[in-house]
Amino acid sequence: MKKTISPTEGYANLMGEIKWRAEAIKFLRSGGGQALPYNPTTTESICLQIRKILELIAFSSLIANQEAYASIHKHFAKHWNAKFLLADLERVNPHFFPKPVVETRQGEITHCQDLTDGFLTKADFLHVYEKCGGMLHARNPYDSRNGYHYADKSISGWMEKIVNLLRIHKIQILGQEGLWLIHMHEKANDQVYVYQLEPVSEDTAQALLNPSN
Repeated sequence: MKKTISPTEGYANLMGEIKWRAEAIKFLRSGGGQALPYNPTTTESICLQIRKILELIAFSSLIANQEAYASIHKHFAKHWNAKFLLADLERVNPHFFPKPVVETRQGEITHCQDLTDGFLTKADFLHVYEKCGGMLHARNPYDSRNGYHYADKSISGWMEKIVNLLRIHKIQILGQEGLWLIHMHEKANDQVYVYQLEPVSEDTAQALLNPSN
């Protein structure tokens, strides 16, 4: 019998897969990929992993709704266009894209402040997805542009933005109230943790911030 997992477990599993694919990219870029006999195949392999990471980011916000996930995934498989993918996702869940945050502590209370720059935006998503997709096809011999050179010099920046987007992020899950707060790394065991944050009244919030009153 197939084990049933909760939506938070499902989301954590997808984020965990992103971490493993990021590790594969590090391996290829650090010289571990020297076993590949032809250098362009290393670049192509890295671009494939980045493209899959972006797909995991895009689909993850639908993890709590299997029907919506299946519908969008099936549709996407037909066209492979990032612009269409994001448009479809936004129609189903307008708040699907992760929002990176910085955490600060005030006593027992954790405050989350939105990160303002240095992370992968939706516009970046479209650009990187299409550039990586272009690396998965044979190059036109009459095209003078060197796609491999551009990708090689861009990969570090792309990955840095992806890491900054996901390190600590919040997301609105389709069909659920409140937000999820995700830690990609926890000091104790380096696992992905998903915290469900429920809305509270202003009086409750003040009581938590000022427990002595």
